[in-house]
Amino acid sequence: MNEINRQWPGPRSVACLLGWLSLITFCASTVSATNAPLRLATREYLPPYINADATAGIEIDIVKAIFNQAKIEIKFVQMPDLRMTQAFSLKTVDGILTQNVKVKSMGCATDWYFTHPNVAITLAQNEFSLHRLEDLSKYSVVTFDGAQVTLGKRFADAVKNNPRYVEFENQPGHIELLYKGRFEVIFGDEWILRLARKNYFKKSGQLRNIRTHQIAATEYFSVRFHDQKHCDSFNQALKLIRNSGLHAAILAANRRRIDTIVKN
Repeated sequence: MNEINRQWPGPRSVACLLGWLSLITFCASTVSATNAPLRLATREYLPPYINADATAGIEIDIVKAIFNQAKIEIKFVQMPDLRMTQAFSLKTVDGILTQNVKVKSMGCATDWYFTHPNVAITLAQNEFSLHRLEDLSKYSVVTFDGAQVTLGKRFADAVKNNPRYVEFENQPGHIELLYKGRFEVIFGDEWILRLARKNYFKKSGQLRNIRTHQIAATEYFSVRFHDQKHCDSFNQALKLIRNSGLHAAILAANRRRIDTIVKN
């Protein structure tokens, strides 16, 4: 019996062993959680910024380069704009892309990482004259969903009393609305609309002459995170890829590709 007692651990030893096992399990689960990819809410298919499965596009390429530099694994979660905000508020995602630097929200904001070159486009035959944002009050205007929130106070003030102002989510579809005379002005990202015009020509055979009105200031966009350490890591990596020329190279390569598509 004494021999058995010497070989089998007593109550204190068993408690000690269970304590060590619990600690090991806790540490393993903590490491696993720490190493889990950051979940980033991003927009749905929106060429040339985001392709159908968020594997490429101007914005996606830049964000991937930043996190590759930071050596942080990420996972893009595509959803409509309003759901992006809700998901971030509910903390079901770690970060949210494409946040206007002028718009205050919860969490921390990174430095800006890309811009939307927003313009007003009209049919050339109408010979409309637009020189500033405030001129949008004179015309029927369609733009992307959430524009009054994301484009800042000056834009919101310019359109708030316009009864013919509409926000509609499908930005590439605005070209068709312009061609059919449903709206006199479409307002949005120049690259999105140029590609949409080309795609509509391929689909319908229609190619109308347009005028592009540079009436909007450049809008700068950041990422928002719940955790300041992610903002800090993002900013450090962003600075490095800017200094190396990679950030500029990604933009230049994508814009050359767009120009080739539009011209051919």
